[in-house]
Amino acid sequence: MADQRINPYLPGNPVKPVHFAGRSAEIAELRAKLAAAQKGYPISIFVQGEWGIGKTSLLKKLHPEFSEHGLVIREDVPEGSAATQIRALYPAILQDLKAATGVAIEADSEINYEQPRTLRVLLTKLISALWEQKSLLTIIVLDNLERAAPEFLAGIKDVFQRVGEDAPHFMLVFAGKSLPGAGEHASDPLARFFQTIPVGPMNADEGLEAIFKPIELDPDFRIDEDAARLVHGQSAGHPYFLKQICSHVFQCAEGSGKIDREWLEGHWGEVEAGLENTRFRSELADLPKTELTTLMSGSLHGVEFPRSAIAGLKESSLDSALRRLTKERGLLKSAARGVYAFYHPLFHAFVLAKAYAEGLEVPCEPTGSLEDLIAQGESSILEFKETLQYNVHTKIKDNGRSDAVLKTIAAFHNTGGGTLLIGVADDGSVRGLDRDLSLRPAEKRNDDQFTLTLQDLVRDRLTPRRPNRVGVRIEGLPDGRVCIVEVPARAEVTYFDNKLFVRDGPRSIELVGDEMAQFIRERDQD
Repeated sequence: MADQRINPYLPGNPVKPVHFAGRSAEIAELRAKLAAAQKGYPISIFVQGEWGIGKTSLLKKLHPEFSEHGLVIREDVPEGSAATQIRALYPAILQDLKAATGVAIEADSEINYEQPRTLRVLLTKLISALWEQKSLLTIIVLDNLERAAPEFLAGIKDVFQRVGEDAPHFMLVFAGKSLPGAGEHASDPLARFFQTIPVGPMNADEGLEAIFKPIELDPDFRIDEDAARLVHGQSAGHPYFLKQICSHVFQCAEGSGKIDREWLEGHWGEVEAGLENTRFRSELADLPKTELTTLMSGSLHGVEFPRSAIAGLKESSLDSALRRLTKERGLLKSAARGVYAFYHPLFHAFVLAKAYAEGLEVPCEPTGSLEDLIAQGESSILEFKETLQYNVHTKIKDNGRSDAVLKTIAAFHNTGGGTLLIGVADDGSVRGLDRDLSLRPAEKRNDDQFTLTLQDLVRDRLTPRRPNRVGVRIEGLPDGRVCIVEVPARAEVTYFDNKLFVRDGPRSIELVGDEMAQFIRERDQD
């Protein structure tokens, strides 16, 4: 029976190394930094990512590898003042190094931990001894960095910059949502000290691996690929929600054996209820009225919404609510200047349902039919693409077709937004989606698969990586089905393959050189 077996998915906990999936780029970068430290280049790394995205799991996965080449000293940043954090970190580092090297140092009671020069002398002595005696690095892993007092982090920079001059064989690996005390620009001293490795949502392949690995040895429980892709899409590649959904599916399965897409769609209400009960309801509990109003009003405008969309609150009250919701509670995140986003689409859906239940009105949708939209013809805010991946001449898959689609989406993001219609030729004739679907196996030729393919391309190929960049829906016309892609304007610059595209009338053009620099400069000023 399913309820007698151990649930292999553990939401809210670091994933077991045996179940670890993906992150090949991040692992390769951390290994390269490790190799550099062994050659005598002191390394300071900031592993950055939002709550639940897998930072701790990544470091736990690499812990055995780090341990082969160094003494790993792992700590969590405690709550409290800079002085409290200093007295938690440095004694642990010094004691571990002393035990590993046998080098005598002052007793704890005699060390002034708030004196940077004293710390530099002791660390230089012990780090050098560890390398000279055992050819081992000193690797300090510090998690939950967002708790760090800015003075604490600035102090670490000042201490270890000087240590690195005489004892370079160390690596600092700090992880958190943010770098407290750092300025917004790369020229900030603290930002320069740390080399940032971002950890974002998983792509489709990584997500499927994370779903399948925990059950690969379980003969009584299986999730087929279509169902797994649905889980990945609903989780938006966020590891916590991916595990949370799979955990609820496992609980609901009750010995059902292989979970397919139809079963999952039929039981999705139970999965949603589980998500609400385990997290979402508690996140809204006891919120002040202004914050709850801000969340519900914003939800009516989508996963992302502009500050200007929130009406009915005083400017000062709205500013305070947005600050608390982003900085303190983490329920919103800043997507761009003046634009906010719910921390996850599933949380947005929960808040939106609550807004509907409270009788809040949904913003009016633009009037006019799809036929009327096509009749307008291509413009700076409307473009037609005949196919997504199908080459009408060679009759095979052509990545150049999807590149053209992604270039248009990036250009719309950068130039006021727009609408892209896939399945419509340049002359406005409807050609439909069947040719694109013919590229897939017969059992996967449906609108959902088309939508998932498009969303995965957008998520994986545009940077910065953002879930739910675009709104996608499919409508049927007599001559075929058309995919309607609504692309919002974004304050931040969006790149496709590290290239910057903008709209120039009814076409998308690339900006390079001085034009590109000027565009970025003006966008930053705005």
